[in-house]
Amino acid sequence: MKIKGSILNFWMDILSNIPNIGKHSLMVSALSYLIGLEFFGGEDRASFCGVGGMLHDIGFIVPRFSESMYTIREIYAVLDTIHGEDSSLFTAHTTIGGYILSNFLKLNQYSDVAFYHHTPASELDPSEFTHIVANIVGAADIISLHAEKMELSVAREVIPDIIRMNKHVLFPEVFEATLTAISKDYTWWAMEDPRFFFVNNVIPVITREAQEKTPVEDLIEMGHFTSYIVDTRSPFTRKHSERIAVLSKDLGEELGLPENVQTELYIAGLFHDIGKVAVNLSILEKPGPLTKSEFWRMRKHVFYTEVFLRYFRDEGYRWPIWAAQHHERLDGSGYPKRLTAKDLSIQSRILQVADVFVAFTEERPYRNALPNEAALSAIRKEVDAGRLDAYVFEALERLIKNGYTFPEKTMTEEIIDSVKFLLESMEG
Repeated sequence: MKIKGSILNFWMDILSNIPNIGKHSLMVSALSYLIGLEFFGGEDRASFCGVGGMLHDIGFIVPRFSESMYTIREIYAVLDTIHGEDSSLFTAHTTIGGYILSNFLKLNQYSDVAFYHHTPASELDPSEFTHIVANIVGAADIISLHAEKMELSVAREVIPDIIRMNKHVLFPEVFEATLTAISKDYTWWAMEDPRFFFVNNVIPVITREAQEKTPVEDLIEMGHFTSYIVDTRSPFTRKHSERIAVLSKDLGEELGLPENVQTELYIAGLFHDIGKVAVNLSILEKPGPLTKSEFWRMRKHVFYTEVFLRYFRDEGYRWPIWAAQHHERLDGSGYPKRLTAKDLSIQSRILQVADVFVAFTEERPYRNALPNEAALSAIRKEVDAGRLDAYVFEALERLIKNGYTFPEKTMTEEIIDSVKFLLESMEG
């Protein structure tokens, strides 16, 4: 199945910028492609291996894992091989990874790769394509984990022996393809800049004949998933993105905007904080005031949001612009570009008001949630100061005075509960 380049580029950016696992994911991707090329002899299936390699550790985006470890090397320190005695952590992350991908449109064909990449060949079915790919990704995983501990020039000398030590967990043909791949200079040069390799070798093949605009339905599904990634990093933001999405859409309806614009406002709300995946949880959850340096890094999330969403903007969508402008202000006091009223559309102004209202009415580590009337009073001061839009604020006031409430349970919370259930089930 072909995948849109915008979707692959988006996930490449997300995974490569998540603290602790980014470089590893890209290195495994490059290695998986090159081993797959030796095994299958064609770039189509090799590219499938490359994407599987990029996504193989997606289970680690669950905050329980991604924020409790400092580096991918430490995550894997409990094992010396692909399949060791203490495998509970690995069972969890592979199970969660498989679940995430199997429930996500356009990426579900990679769920077996995530689920089985730590499973030895003796427990896999060699007649199943995805099982072979999982084994290839497992071999690439071994190489990457050891290569990250040393200079690549040194790694090249010792990795072949490490692969031979792990021969028992690989299919014989995968074992031979792996040794062939790592015998070539090209493989090691690809590992030096795996992001460049992925963009120029994997994406062009896997996205061939998939150049149409990403469907709105796919964007909404992906938006729910990205909301899950962002909002589960802190208990204080469990409903944040989806509430902003819903409120933005409802404000658009209140202001008489077309239905398709209302839908894009909803999508913008789901994605607006995706840049926070690149911000350490210690900053997001700090109970006291942020230092100047921490505040600088926190504010940078809007920069990452714009970068991550640029592929959808290039398709002609406007919602990525609105999402990236949610911290701009009409008087030029916002960030990241200090835009002013003449630069900000009504849609961007809606996102700004929605973001502020939802933030005020949510608990934070440094303050309690404000009642609706107190939140409106605080926003009114921002409107009077010329920072937020009066027209949008009046629409918000009408909604609140007419008894506006958020949905009791969001799609993001359903994903959270499903993952929690899986984790608890594995713990017995």
